[in-house]
Amino acid sequence: MLSNALSVYTDLKAPSTLVKLRKELKSVSGVYAFRHNQSDSVYIGSSINLASRAVNRIKNINSNIYLQNAICKHGLYNFSFFVLELLPENFTCYVDLLDLEQKYLDLFVYLFFCSCNRLLWNTTA
Repeated sequence: MLSNALSVYTDLKAPSTLVKLRKELKSVSGVYAFRHNQSDSVYIGSSINLASRAVNRIKNINSNIYLQNAICKHGLYNFSFFVLELLPENFTCYVDLLDLEQKYLDLFVYLFFCSCNRLLWNTTA
């Protein structure tokens, strides 16, 4: 899923990364993910303004408590930011954005359970 990301940002502590995020994602809506690089744990979200949301998450401003706890525990340098999909221009409703986010949440859950089933299958064979 993350291998098909439109954009990937690493080194989230670097000021140049924040500048790049602001420039490339200004006024762009879509679905994003933060990934913990060591465990491959993923937080998926969506925003009408990806640049603002990414920078706010990175700076711990109005952020999701679970994501911030993980960042505090493991350090921001252990995370990457992915742009998964942009909201098409013909979609103008917030509900459309939430539907797009739900598609990725469902896909992630499906992939997680498939990998668990394979793991269980391999250990019992």
